[in-house]
Amino acid sequence: MAMGSKKRASGPKPRLGSRKRETTRFHSDRQERATAKRLGGEVQRGSGATERHKGDVKTADLLVENKTTEAASIRVEGKWLAKITGEARNAGRTPALEIEIRGIDDPLTEKQWVMVPASEFAKLVGEP
Repeated sequence: MAMGSKKRASGPKPRLGSRKRETTRFHSDRQERATAKRLGGEVQRGSGATERHKGDVKTADLLVENKTTEAASIRVEGKWLAKITGEARNAGRTPALEIEIRGIDDPLTEKQWVMVPASEFAKLVGEP
């Protein structure tokens, strides 16, 4: 073999894009689109990274932050709640945090859960 040349690996070539589905970004984007569709809202450009487009998904009443994990659990961080609360209040919307825990083995347990402030939950269930 000539110096500097590379030996080709035998076997089939890996498919381009096959690893894309393994990335957190892929799952996050999918979750945001599903949330927007389910709530009748829209995905915020740049996943809320710009000054004018906060949160991940917005509806007429809600500003939603999405988090996803492959693990069987997720730790909810106070900074997530503070961030979405401030952004939602500034936009005149109710803050919500939707988490997706894909590592749940129980087929009867939903993988998506939504958190809202207790004061908003009380309104939803009709408490004074």
